[in-house]
Amino acid sequence: MSYLSETTAIFSPSIARLAASAAKDWSYIDSWLAVKFHGRAGPSFERNPETLKALLALVTVNEAADEDRDLVLRLNAIALQELNAATDRGYADEPVDATSVDRRAPQTDILITLGSALTGEGKIGLDTLTSVTVDAGLAHPDPEGIGRWVIDLHAEMCDLEQVTERFTAVQRLIVSEAEKLDTVIRELQGDGYRPSSDLAKHNLDVQRRLKSMTSRVPEVKDKVSGGASYVSQPQHRVEQVKVEEDEYLTLVALKKQLRAMVGAFEGLPPDSQLARQKLEDLRAGLRSITWRRDAVFEGLVEQESPYKRR
Repeated sequence: MSYLSETTAIFSPSIARLAASAAKDWSYIDSWLAVKFHGRAGPSFERNPETLKALLALVTVNEAADEDRDLVLRLNAIALQELNAATDRGYADEPVDATSVDRRAPQTDILITLGSALTGEGKIGLDTLTSVTVDAGLAHPDPEGIGRWVIDLHAEMCDLEQVTERFTAVQRLIVSEAEKLDTVIRELQGDGYRPSSDLAKHNLDVQRRLKSMTSRVPEVKDKVSGGASYVSQPQHRVEQVKVEEDEYLTLVALKKQLRAMVGAFEGLPPDSQLARQKLEDLRAGLRSITWRRDAVFEGLVEQESPYKRR
């Protein structure tokens, strides 16, 4: 009303009534906000007609929701009282009378209104959630409980699939073996099957050998039990093994010494005379080499010695 002058706002009756109504509405809004915020300071906003209109609409919707909530609570309390009373009287299974149905009618109307306001996807989601909750047997469903139930159901389904695969494999094996047995039975029962001529004799021989082996079983058991006590215990000990090892090492060292001694005579002929002759030749060669060595040494000494005048 800023476009009106102060004099017009004061002396115009219609303007005065509008101002009084707006002041009354603002007073109601302030009291409602004080109740909602429990005495604390509410949010700051501009006090204009648009804000007042929006706040009045918000208050109306909030009060309607509060009334619906109170109505649902009262209906639940009434239904609980009736159920408790019927249980106390022992008539819990009796049908509810028309008065109770009439009292539940507002709650039913609210549910119908909520259902009609849902979208198609919302209805599908609500029906799915209801079916899952009923199948899970959850009285108070929550996302965590439903998720846990779905995980358990998936794990159980995987286990059942594995068991089914195992049973299927066993079933295929049984069917295959049954078909083989049917084939053998048909061959045995057919006219083309003829048993061998010596089958009866072979059967008698098998039975005779079986009886003979059966009669020998006690004797074999006695031999086995008696021979178990004569099993020789190992006689080797650590000390004995150590002594034998030392003897072996001594023999190895002696073998090396003998091989060195025999190696000195390697190349000699097997005849003793020829061996002596070769030995003398070798000694003569050794003396010749020794003489040459001494001569070379003396020559070197003379070369290195100073010259002596006569």
